[in-house]
Order: sequence, then structure tokens, then C-alpha cells
Amino acid sequence: MAFYEVLLSSQNILGLEIPRIIAGLSFLLAAILAVRLVRRIYRVCWNPLKNFKGLPEAAVSEDWLYRTTEFGTAEQVFEALHRKYNTKALRIGLKELHITDIELYKVIYSQTKAYPKYSPFYDGFNTPHSRWKYGT
Repeated sequence: MAFYEVLLSSQNILGLEIPRIIAGLSFLLAAILAVRLVRRIYRVCWNPLKNFKGLPEAAVSEDWLYRTTEFGTAEQVFEALHRKYNTKALRIGLKELHITDIELYKVIYSQTKAYPKYSPFYDGFNTPHSRWKYGT
């Protein structure tokens, strides 16, 4: 008897038919792949940072940023990418930008106007009682 015939026979494992187990696992795999695809499309097409230039890997995953910072050459890589894309605000992660324009720093880090930032930014201050703790 061939392997596929065994799979399609009415053999029981723990009271379940093998074809139902295979169908269930196939459905689960398809659902996981569909969720990953939809998440990737959102990150590229509808994310609020979609209009900022940068590597495509930076738009879909934090892995690129992790690998770049792991080797200790992040600043050199960022500067090269700023030149390559001819931009002052470079997308380096799902929710992160690297900025080289001093005027943009003044707007974003102003002490007089609130400009909400990604919540890990506030965690660096270790001040949970701060008025800054309204994260995104």
C-alpha cells in the first residue's frame, strides 16, 4: 500500500481520521500564511511611514535593524542609505526613522509642543509617572 493510500484510508489516530488531521493542518498553515501576507501588505502599503524612503526590508520587519545594530556599524549604514535615497528622514524599522536634519529634530523633540513618539522611546526615560507616558 502506497503512503498516500494510507493517508487517505480511514485509519484512526486518537479517534480522528487521518484525512481530517491533514485538512486541519493544511487550513492552519494557510491561515498563518494569509495573516503574514496581509500584515506584510499593510506594512508596505498602509503604514503611516510608508512614504519615507528606506530599504524594503526595513518596512516589513525589525530583523534588518537588529542585524545592522548587532555588528556595531549602524551609523555608517544609515549615513550611506541617506546618501543612496537622498533623504533626511530614512525609514529604518516598522515604526522608526533615522533623521539627519536638525530642523526636524527641533520639531520632533520640542519641549513646548507635544509630538507623540513610539512608546519604547519613553521607556528609555524610566519615568512611568511622566506626562510623556501616553505612547502610541
